[in-house]
Amino acid sequence: MGATTTYGWETPDLVDPANAPAAFLTALQDVEDTVKDTTILTYTPSWTSSGGPPSSPASLTGWYRVDHGLCYVLIALYAGPSTSGGYGDLVLTLPLPPRAGISAQVLDAKLYSAAPGGGVYRGHCDIFPGATSFAPLFPASSSDVRMSNWRNADGTVAPGTGIPMVPGQYALTNGSNVFIKGHYFV
Repeated sequence: MGATTTYGWETPDLVDPANAPAAFLTALQDVEDTVKDTTILTYTPSWTSSGGPPSSPASLTGWYRVDHGLCYVLIALYAGPSTSGGYGDLVLTLPLPPRAGISAQVLDAKLYSAAPGGGVYRGHCDIFPGATSFAPLFPASSSDVRMSNWRNADGTVAPGTGIPMVPGQYALTNGSNVFIKGHYFV
């Protein structure tokens, strides 16, 4: 084999015609090994709060894979009959810390509230270098699209004080779910 390219693939050495087909095959296998999909791994994100801790999700699972310096991630949280969102800002965790030197990156978020008067709320997550925890941001309510940290209730722990605010209800009730997805540099 000859020189090595930017991606680490060796270029075939064509001065030895008898071995040229094998050299080309090796080079093509190196390219294929570099660009094929990596394994999708499962992890369990932490779910915490700045106040009273959340508890008992019906399911909380994350999946990720790393490919060419990017971490692709999907987090799924399903609320069941005994799920409590606690109070205060709710925080989830990433599988790997974002790359240093990039001031901020963004993931997509979606919350479906099964509460009466609930619905689908689109949000986002700002993630910062080296920090594996993040607070999803959602609209304050269905009529106020200003983004604020996600919470099931404020310090009073009263229904209807969360973000997104669902009048007289907790946004995260039985049958509700939250999805976080996207990719970021690692």
